[in-house]
Amino acid sequence: MQVYKITEKIKQGDIHYIKTFLKENPDKINQTNSWGLTYLMVACQQGNTDLINLLIDAGADLDMSDKGGNTALHYAVTNHQRDAVALMISRQANVNSQNFRGNSPLHRVVKEKDWKDVLEVLLNTRGKYILQINQQNSNGDTPLHLACHWGHMDIIHKLLQQSYINVNVVDNKGDMPLHLACRGGQTDIVYLLLQSNSVANVGNINGYTPLHWACRGGYIDIVHLLLQMPDPAVNVGDIKYGYTPLHWACLGGHTDIVHLLLLLSKPDVHVVDSAGNTPLHVAVLWQRYDILTLMLSQDSVKLDLKNRNKMTPLLLAVSGGHLGMIHTLISKRASIHAVDGGGNNCMHLAVEKKVFHSEGEHLDILDEFCLKFSLSKKDRLSGTVVASYLAYQGANFYHKNSENVTPLDLIKNLHLKEQIQAFFPPPQLPCLICEDKEATVTFQPCEHTVMCEECCSKIKRKTCPQCRQPVAGKSGFDGSQADDQTTCTCTICMERRWNMVFECGHTTCKECGERLHKCHLCRKQIEKKIIIIKH
Repeated sequence: MQVYKITEKIKQGDIHYIKTFLKENPDKINQTNSWGLTYLMVACQQGNTDLINLLIDAGADLDMSDKGGNTALHYAVTNHQRDAVALMISRQANVNSQNFRGNSPLHRVVKEKDWKDVLEVLLNTRGKYILQINQQNSNGDTPLHLACHWGHMDIIHKLLQQSYINVNVVDNKGDMPLHLACRGGQTDIVYLLLQSNSVANVGNINGYTPLHWACRGGYIDIVHLLLQMPDPAVNVGDIKYGYTPLHWACLGGHTDIVHLLLLLSKPDVHVVDSAGNTPLHVAVLWQRYDILTLMLSQDSVKLDLKNRNKMTPLLLAVSGGHLGMIHTLISKRASIHAVDGGGNNCMHLAVEKKVFHSEGEHLDILDEFCLKFSLSKKDRLSGTVVASYLAYQGANFYHKNSENVTPLDLIKNLHLKEQIQAFFPPPQLPCLICEDKEATVTFQPCEHTVMCEECCSKIKRKTCPQCRQPVAGKSGFDGSQADDQTTCTCTICMERRWNMVFECGHTTCKECGERLHKCHLCRKQIEKKIIIIKH
């Protein structure tokens, strides 16, 4: 009860009452209240310099701490009592005293943007204690770390003027002040730190360099500053994901930063992350179309690298349903025949995708397939129609995955499947034996069509030359020929007689052939179309 009363008298500034109390009770000068505050702490809290002098003269302990480890000087600083701070320092209070979180009075003052007057007092400390400008708290933060975290430019400028300032101290997470400034997007502070010889390529405990943070946050001006430093570590991956700065820029959709990295630092665009993804994979995964087109403008970019799941960028684009990316990758000659870890080609993935999006430029071929297969316009971005587009580009509807399933097998609509089979007949493969004639003989039960009729008649096979499975029977080896009506019919519409032939030797009717740019059977580019006039 007495402590409470004395505390209230101090708050009221009743110096006469305090003098009388101290004269009568000199041994109670360092009494504390329930929070551990001494009378000197309360006086510093109030900023009453007369009472502070009185208490110190009466023998108050300047560096006694409360239950949180805070001293009277902490209280003077925390309550922005500039004169009280100056007086405490002049009376030899420990300017470097740390509370239980390791924060000194200087740690406290740098958190406040407008407390430059108190900061000046601390920085100009003279006497018994020399200010430890690089002192670290329990998190490893120096006052400069905290000032950079809070973005207090004027305070940082003052700190950097101190003779013994160390801009490269790392905290418990391995972060230097530069890391924090880059993470917070503080361009002016980054510039100041770099001018003060901050190291620009050190990674923290997670492997993040300042450039990682700048690219991740999309801070292009900071990226530009860092790239002007010696060895900015453009190809270093972080520890958790293995992402380089370019990976982070691609993930975040920061096209301007990707452009800057490619222009100024010439990063290795094929560095892979922990999942085996190149920056191009990441751009596709996060569907960053503008970055994809920018990356593909680089002559050195390899389009068909596979990640740990054996996925190429094209397979990822199909799996993600991004038609614009698919079309762009194919136009840049990405392999249409790539398969994933399960042996699936792009068409397996397309058929199983219900609907695609982000077409970009309008693809007329999708409308043509809808018309051909009697589908409505709303089906033009369906998995089956997109798969047909991929087949038009050379993909194989008859490719079997590791479970012996073809893309056609995944189409449940039997009528639509028959239409697709008629439009995209099985590819004509050369005989495995002579490699000259077309393979026409199908072995049973494996159903491999790998030999021509002539070789099959000359060589008596008991096993399939492809899979070595015993042959139980053969089809297409009876010498029979198709009737004249079948051989003269267009293989696309199956209605009109063929009257157009391509340089590859395959034929269609004139009406169907005029719409083709590649042969519908062998997928070769059509350079010349010849009209045959039949009599």
